[in-house]
Amino acid sequence: MTAEESILDNLNELILDRDFRQLCSKSNEFNLFRIIKSEKNELKHSNVLAWLFNPNENHGLGSKFLEEFVFSTIPKYHIENVNFQSLYLLDFQNVEVRREWKKIDILIIIKSSDKGKSLVIPIENKIRARESKTQLGQYYSDCTQVFNEYEYSIVPIFLTPEGENPSDENLDTWNVCSYEDLLQVLEHTFEDNQSILNQQVRFFISNYLTLLRRNIMEEDKSIIELCNRIYEKYGKAIDLINQYSVVTNNVIRYKNALIEVIEKKSDLGLVKTEDKYKNYLKFCTNHISDYIKQAFPNVSKLIEYSIEFTEEDVYLRLQIVPSDNKAARDDLYCLLHNNASIFNKAKKEKPSTQGWISVYSMKLLSKKDTSDEDGIEAKVESVKNNFSLFLEGDFKKIDGFFARKTSESVVTVYSENTSGN
Repeated sequence: MTAEESILDNLNELILDRDFRQLCSKSNEFNLFRIIKSEKNELKHSNVLAWLFNPNENHGLGSKFLEEFVFSTIPKYHIENVNFQSLYLLDFQNVEVRREWKKIDILIIIKSSDKGKSLVIPIENKIRARESKTQLGQYYSDCTQVFNEYEYSIVPIFLTPEGENPSDENLDTWNVCSYEDLLQVLEHTFEDNQSILNQQVRFFISNYLTLLRRNIMEEDKSIIELCNRIYEKYGKAIDLINQYSVVTNNVIRYKNALIEVIEKKSDLGLVKTEDKYKNYLKFCTNHISDYIKQAFPNVSKLIEYSIEFTEEDVYLRLQIVPSDNKAARDDLYCLLHNNASIFNKAKKEKPSTQGWISVYSMKLLSKKDTSDEDGIEAKVESVKNNFSLFLEGDFKKIDGFFARKTSESVVTVYSENTSGN
């Protein structure tokens, strides 16, 4: 039997496989948001969220979702004069939610029930699109001009699927929130209150939660397990489908190409850390892991590489990850900031965000660097070449830095031990 005949047999078995049929059944499950083509439509998501945030709407939750969101999210930003005490003074029955006010996706105004300040939360929602130049700066300026600092506290939120940072110039004013954070808040609110909701609202919110898990967060574990089992059995057939599909997913091609490079470069100590989001590839290095274990023994993970894939652009970043250990994050950022010649994004004295903090970034592929005539193979090759250039250049500086810091720590500990003897 030839290799081609073997793959075709594999493909026939795939079609008849029970797991594959179950996956097809799950993918065909009814979901209102899929029907109206709004899985990743920012406008539709903003409409739903504004509806949920508004206590005066007809969902039956009152202010419960808004309160849960405010108390679980805002304190993490450590904003001066915005703390639990000031939040408890807010009147969650006196709320205004605006859509597209001065082009801001969602604007929430919560009046104070006492003599404290009212709270203004502008939310910029980004799912597929990227932040436009000067966009966030203009939005913040618009808010400060209308809502004076004596009566209002302004807490701008940059909402993205994975909690990405805004541009450098907006790091000090815009706070990061991920759809994972939002999903947890909505799940808790829904679980605690679904008994009081009418059937239509329960159906609607349940559909929306499913949409967030599968299409935004891609966290449906049963589907992930099914896909893994199917790929283990029929990987060659699936690769063939991807190769000859009429609508080829560029993201998959870019990602698979870089996974192949990482696996081949084991001598560099590259380790793929997770594959939770299809538009991202996460990896770390042995030198980085060794340094973090030594310098921050109580933190399991503090920094990693993240490659973001879109249909036309590929971005590589080294990022400090979200963590409850603020001191560790601040200490690490301070160290990298003092070596900004290596870490080209660690230029600010102190980042305000508690989300992902980019300390290094480069583009592996940019729309402006390619033409419409370039085929996918040429673009994949360009991504691989640029990644290889990174590994030969800046990567060695970054990894060498962490290797030296680890050695310095070992020498310091050894010196202290020997001097004590």
